Amino acid sequence: MSLGNPGHALEIIDRAFRADPDPAFLYQLGLVAQAQLTPGGKQTLVALLSLSPITLLLLQSKSLPVTTAQAVYKALVDAVRTSHLAPLPQARLNAVVHKQSADCLEQPDCQYAVAEEAQARAVLWVAVKETDAKEATPLDPAGGCTVTISYVDINAGQVTSTAEAKSPVCSGVTLSDVLAAVLERLLTDANARPRGMVSVTSVPIGARVRVDGLLRGQTPYLKASFGGVHQIVVEKTGFQAFQSKAEETVGQVATVRAELGAIPQEPPEPAPAPLQSVEVQAPPAKVIGRDSHPRWRLALGGGALGGGLFVAGLGVSALTSDGQCAQPPAEGGFCRGTYSTGAMGGGLLGAGLALTVGGVVLLALPGHMKKE
Repeated sequence: MSLGNPGHALEIIDRAFRADPDPAFLYQLGLVAQAQLTPGGKQTLVALLSLSPITLLLLQSKSLPVTTAQAVYKALVDAVRTSHLAPLPQARLNAVVHKQSADCLEQPDCQYAVAEEAQARAVLWVAVKETDAKEATPLDPAGGCTVTISYVDINAGQVTSTAEAKSPVCSGVTLSDVLAAVLERLLTDANARPRGMVSVTSVPIGARVRVDGLLRGQTPYLKASFGGVHQIVVEKTGFQAFQSKAEETVGQVATVRAELGAIPQEPPEPAPAPLQSVEVQAPPAKVIGRDSHPRWRLALGGGALGGGLFVAGLGVSALTSDGQCAQPPAEGGFCRGTYSTGAMGGGLLGAGLALTVGGVVLLALPGHMKKE
């Protein structure tokens, strides 16, 4: 019987079976194979090969001592195998998680993405709290504990149910049996949940789809979900988010169509104008009056005016005396000598007039203007 890979076959020999060669590909995926042989007709046997579904185990153990966390995880693995589930191998988990952020397994979106890529059917989220340290034993130093398990169905993308149980000891067969009993109830609830399908399309395509807050994929989207009303959110960068409710009917397909409107783009701010040098000129000073005449100008002007008049008077006197007798002549006689003062009188008169004009100008000029 072919095992789905060239070179692997199941061979029936004397009511026993063996795989030739060893189907290592099953172990790499974390699959556990179980075979049931049933007698058939005409000396034949019917072989039924079943593969246990892969399950991602997430243990919240930050608050636990290392030895307690290791004991709880070992008991959890035993309980999972007892429930016919296959724990996801650590090597395969590491190969998927190394592509994600450091806190990936603490985020629901990332947990779902990792489980889906690793081909896991479910996620078991397990929280353990120590309750009674008085019951500790040398084999179980942690004592009793309370265990809370949530079963996440990857196909439906939802938590099917959550259960809590107490164990008198927090390790070994006792804890494993308690966990197995809780898993049995969770699996029964998960298999009994009615299911349907959700179909989501969008314009444009390639938008992210969230169902009840969990990122499930991109449009066009078609996946299973539990029956009931679900909150659908469709979002894409650069577009306004679309929200709607889809009512899932058992065995039916709930359809959602989202037309995403583009977010209006604000016009870019204009580039600032280049800086220009501006010459700032001081406003013209306001004239508010004039200073009085300086004293030196008054003195000089007055002196020049007086001196000019005096010199001009001398010039006039000299011009008047020009040609007259130096000594009065005797009666009936002639002048023996006359004054020749015309040239000197003219010079004195000119100099006197110049001084007079200069003095008048100095006295007439206004004082300096006063400014603010």
